[in-house]
Amino acid sequence: MKMKNIEVINTLQTLAALAEKRLPVKVSYAVARNISELQKISADIEKERQKLIQEYAVLGDDGKPRTKKNEDGQDAYELRDEAAYKEEYVQLLEAENDFEPHYISEAELESQSDRYDVLTVAEMMSLAFMIQ
Repeated sequence: MKMKNIEVINTLQTLAALAEKRLPVKVSYAVARNISELQKISADIEKERQKLIQEYAVLGDDGKPRTKKNEDGQDAYELRDEAAYKEEYVQLLEAENDFEPHYISEAELESQSDRYDVLTVAEMMSLAFMIQ
């Protein structure tokens, strides 16, 4: 299946939250396997993001990117050309990956009992890509 980098990042965050729930063992295993594979892709995305930061950030005397407080009071990189950085970062987020999920059946997902946490509709929808 094709997955954009932004989808990889969002899916990884969602699956990480689901990994904290008590789920049927096959579902839990599939979630863990998919997290593992998506983390590999996510690490590559982060490496490329760091390259963009090195290219566009104002560097301090120590050669490291300088930060400043943004309007929310959080640290943000000080960029020489913010528009160019954002353009390339969007391209990075839109790039596609081939990802083969570890699948589960609908029956495995529905095998909920009082031993397992009940999933919300949003959580069920986030697992849709894994259902075969």
